[in-house]
Amino acid sequence: LSSKYGLLAFDVLKNYFSPTTDLFKQLGILITTATSPNLTREYYSLNLARFISRNIGLILLNEIKTQIEIPTEGKALINVLFIIQCFHPHGIFLSLNRLHSIGQRLINDRLFSSLTLHEKCQLIITTMKKENFLPASASSEYYDLENSFLFSTFNGKPTIPITLVSIFCALADECGLVARPVGFPGEVMAQVEQPLDSSMPLIISVFNDKIMSLDEINERLANVIHRPLTYPLTITPISDFAIRSARNMIHSIGRNTTSSLNSYGLYAAVSILKILGGDALPFAYDSMMNVLKEHFPMDMNFLEMLSSSMTNAFDELSQIRIQDANPLPIEEKRRKNSPPKFYVGQIFQHKQYNYWGVICGWDLSCAASPIWQVRMGIPNLVRGALQPFYHILADDFSRRYVAEDNINALAFTSIENKQDTHAIVEKLRSIDGIGKYFETVDIINARFIPNIELRSEYPDDFV
Repeated sequence: LSSKYGLLAFDVLKNYFSPTTDLFKQLGILITTATSPNLTREYYSLNLARFISRNIGLILLNEIKTQIEIPTEGKALINVLFIIQCFHPHGIFLSLNRLHSIGQRLINDRLFSSLTLHEKCQLIITTMKKENFLPASASSEYYDLENSFLFSTFNGKPTIPITLVSIFCALADECGLVARPVGFPGEVMAQVEQPLDSSMPLIISVFNDKIMSLDEINERLANVIHRPLTYPLTITPISDFAIRSARNMIHSIGRNTTSSLNSYGLYAAVSILKILGGDALPFAYDSMMNVLKEHFPMDMNFLEMLSSSMTNAFDELSQIRIQDANPLPIEEKRRKNSPPKFYVGQIFQHKQYNYWGVICGWDLSCAASPIWQVRMGIPNLVRGALQPFYHILADDFSRRYVAEDNINALAFTSIENKQDTHAIVEKLRSIDGIGKYFETVDIINARFIPNIELRSEYPDDFV
């Protein structure tokens, strides 16, 4: 796979293709002989890995759709959430092996076998807390889109009931217990089967760390169900939990419209609802497609699947394929007449807001719309819009457009503590799209070194 600039993405292929292929051997030589990290190669490799991961997610969702009977107990729910994890930007880096290790520690405890079922369940929940699998607290934390992805939970972020129940059921399975998720309005709980001499399973609110009686559940749901629940409880199909998770994501996106994770959540939710839901998607079609086309330009097959029933949209995607096969030449920006004061790749600090950033492009004057200029207070600047403006990547992972009057390029070089400068550089290096523009960083000269396409666009910045 190549980018529109022809930069091959190698690194991910060594894990994706069979090690017996000649291609693997050739790429292995290229990978192992690389002398230093290359941000651009890492960027395109990660994008390729994400593309592969999303395709795996789509394949697995289609497998769920075609399966007639899917077990609901044990690891069934966490496997579904792991499919959703395929759409997360770091989905490929998550392993569930940690749950097996935790389970082994539990059952290897000499006292475990002597515990009652109630005590075993309580021990699993207590262990989950020690392992930082925690319930979300405040409403803002509860409705965070990250809660719908296992990656954040496995990195210590408190989460929502459906995720906690998936972990509980998986650990119960490791411990020889039969536990399955049960979907109630407002909360997913776990149902744990009793030994053969009892017909009443335990219903556990993992989120609230409480074993619930059926009377308590009926009291809680009195205003939302028509008749009281009775045993045996209806088993919730595993595909329903995927749809429930998709709706959670939609709700989270609606509550926080600026999250950098929103495009990935939208992709995941649309995939689930399109493949498993069968209903109309709860989005304005044009705005949804615009977001997906902007953030996932490689996913043409997915976009065509969404637009298959709309002739105009399909024609538009065909046009994108033609444009992608025949990219426009890079337009050079030369330094002449009144050149910008600063250069692509320079590290700077914003004079007003104090964040750190790196310049990745410039215009000789403000190219933003008049509405944007008024909203940002550009007319209040000394030179207004008639000064160079810079495209920058900020250390809060945002992309911004900054007036030259607001750039302090001396701030970085005036720092005496090397640990402070390294911390700033590492924060900028960790920006998701940094490799799209730069190959590496030169700390001594306070600048990132551009890749070949950025050099072609701004040739005078690197003489």
